[in-house]
Amino acid sequence: MSKNLFNKIIIYAVILFLLAISPSIVNMPSQTSVRAICTGLALDKENGQVSVSAQILIPEAGGQYTQKLTMVNHSGSTVEYALKQIEAQVGKKVRFAHCCFIILSDTVCNDNLTNILDYFVRGNNIGNNTILIYTDKSAKDLLSHTSNVNSNEVDNLQVITKYNEKHLFSNGANLLSFFDDYLAPHHTAFMANITMKNDSGQSGGGDSGQSGGSGGSGSGSGGESSDASSSTSGANSPQQDTILSDGQVAVFYKGKLAKLLSNEEREQFNWLDPEVLDTFIKIENVSDKVFENATLAYTVRQKGMKFEYEIANNTPTIRVHYDLGLRAEMILQENGESLAVNQEYISDVVVDAISRKIDEAVKNVCKIQSEYGFDLFNFYRSFNINCHNDWQNYLKLLGDDENYMKNVQIFTDVTCHSAF
Repeated sequence: MSKNLFNKIIIYAVILFLLAISPSIVNMPSQTSVRAICTGLALDKENGQVSVSAQILIPEAGGQYTQKLTMVNHSGSTVEYALKQIEAQVGKKVRFAHCCFIILSDTVCNDNLTNILDYFVRGNNIGNNTILIYTDKSAKDLLSHTSNVNSNEVDNLQVITKYNEKHLFSNGANLLSFFDDYLAPHHTAFMANITMKNDSGQSGGGDSGQSGGSGGSGSGSGGESSDASSSTSGANSPQQDTILSDGQVAVFYKGKLAKLLSNEEREQFNWLDPEVLDTFIKIENVSDKVFENATLAYTVRQKGMKFEYEIANNTPTIRVHYDLGLRAEMILQENGESLAVNQEYISDVVVDAISRKIDEAVKNVCKIQSEYGFDLFNFYRSFNINCHNDWQNYLKLLGDDENYMKNVQIFTDVTCHSAF
């Protein structure tokens, strides 16, 4: 009897609690009416102030789900102040849980980026995996030509960035990794350079509706909205790409832009990156018992790499042993003849030519890193683990341990086999 009474008391207590809080729940406005969903940010510097552009998603009710993107831009002495002005402009609190990327212009990257990005990290205002993207043009203009919610993958920054990190370079910077690398002894981070085509301005106003963004009207002004689900230009008209990703990589040292690697230089750095596969290598003027002044091209399907670290005569030395699995893609004779060569045919002459090409690339990588002082592959950590005492002695004798890369030497040896 007492147990049944106790159960009834609990049930009545729960009912009374629900009745007490129900008025506040019923009267609570929808979250989209009080919060703005930011899907992307762009940071520039104009007249000594930080210019923040936010791409905001606006859901719309109806028989068919539609959505609009509006881009709002404001400037301020700090990122926080500029975002407060954006909130006043849109009349909602701006939230960054769905912010997938931050575009950083060249004007911002000439100073220490950590001073600007500190607001997002320290206050836990944004996800740690938010992608960082460098652009040598205006970040605001690039944002206006992109959309991460458009069903069409043209000009989709997320799709382009994921491809780059798989096939062009590995482990590009996100918000958390940038600070981790900045605070580490090697102080080096890198990210893709994504820019705009030179003729993109001709269609910037009309194409922004297709790509899901719209250009903001200037510093301290509100943005314009565009319908990302339906375009007035016609459903059957092809969407033109307006942004350009050509393999360039921006390298940051101590929080500042150190060097923008060209596509050719980035390919040379890839020879020290075990995670990048399906790279393309071409050798010319190959002559052996089968080829005569031939041009050969291969895809590197497998890239086995073994690193050995030592301090020899007070010189940090790295020896890299390659075992490459190659797939023939092109064979061109100087006289234009086509050869019926077995796909598995890889002669010693071919291996020597590939070995020379890799050695030249790695030597240029050492030259670049010595000149600019950055350590793209964190060799500091590898030396410290594999030969700790010798490495620490080397740093002490060096005096200025931040210039340790100037004496690093890398030697290579290559073996090749056929792979499909």
